[in-house]
Amino acid sequence: MGYFAQPFAVDIQKVKDAFGSKDQLLLDKAKKTELYETYESQYKVGEYDKCLEDIIFNYVQPADRKESTRFFGLIKSKEGSGLMERPHVYGYALIAICEVLGTFLANEGDIFHTGEEFTLANKFLEEKGFKITMERFWHSEKIFDIPAIPDFPVINSFSKEEIRYLYGELLKLNLEKAKFYTEIDEEQEILLIYFRDKLKVCIDSDTQWLSFTH
Repeated sequence: MGYFAQPFAVDIQKVKDAFGSKDQLLLDKAKKTELYETYESQYKVGEYDKCLEDIIFNYVQPADRKESTRFFGLIKSKEGSGLMERPHVYGYALIAICEVLGTFLANEGDIFHTGEEFTLANKFLEEKGFKITMERFWHSEKIFDIPAIPDFPVINSFSKEEIRYLYGELLKLNLEKAKFYTEIDEEQEILLIYFRDKLKVCIDSDTQWLSFTH
């Protein structure tokens, strides 16, 4: 099966604002998404729901966390984010929230499969002088205040400026002008065209690109 990335065109600040928002409507909508159905059944009963509820209802803002004193007053620390379940489940719970707050960019299937064609397409972009590529999907970013995820999903993003840069450079390649782009094979060309067109969704909606790779 391999690994693949699930990208969204979403305002990342809106996702951050969902933390501790106590927004019942958001929770209800998240539980009706297709991606909720995909992931909820993969965990023990109630675990995925608990992580969604923790993010929306039980998350404690950093400024509101209690200060604890230990070792005779020598060490003070703030603790208690309210997120106490397994870290990676919070990562997957965010996927359902993103489907509500943004646009899922892979409804057509696992187009961003990170196999050989993905690797070769990124190599092609590097050879063309691209400063950033889809290889970024594999670079974990600390975007949200959830417990550190040891493996998957890998959460990463492109800023609005990076999106405009990538889209502009991909346009210059004129990929669909010929039936077959002679420097890469057809599967790589399809992937890059798909990537370019989904970047345009982000531009049109004035959002960032947020991906979950696993």
